[in-house]
Amino acid sequence: MQWQIEPGGSRGWWRVTTSGPFSPQEHVQMVREITEHPEWLPGADVLFDHRDLELGGATFETMFRAVQTHRAFEERIGDGRAAILVGTRAAPGSARPCELLLGEGTATRFNVLLDEAEAIRWLED
Repeated sequence: MQWQIEPGGSRGWWRVTTSGPFSPQEHVQMVREITEHPEWLPGADVLFDHRDLELGGATFETMFRAVQTHRAFEERIGDGRAAILVGTRAAPGSARPCELLLGEGTATRFNVLLDEAEAIRWLED
């Protein structure tokens, strides 16, 4: 799993672009890298561009571990918005188990979208 992090700057929201096969271990590293970035502030909004992230081998256990990572970093993540940009109509369904596992106990607001312009509008609204 690879990722590129672009701090918000004047845009006001961060962009994280991912690619390759999803890995729970690398997901932890990515979240740590984001939340330890010198410009990061808890509650920042983020566009996660997962259009090139491969989730084909993701199991319920894999998604559960991703949720555990979110919970472990929740204080550092804060109450921002996360626009999850995916590449196919089937992909939003793969994010649904994570939303159910997180439940309403998380401060982060998630939105899984297929269209980049729509994701940006949602973040800037």
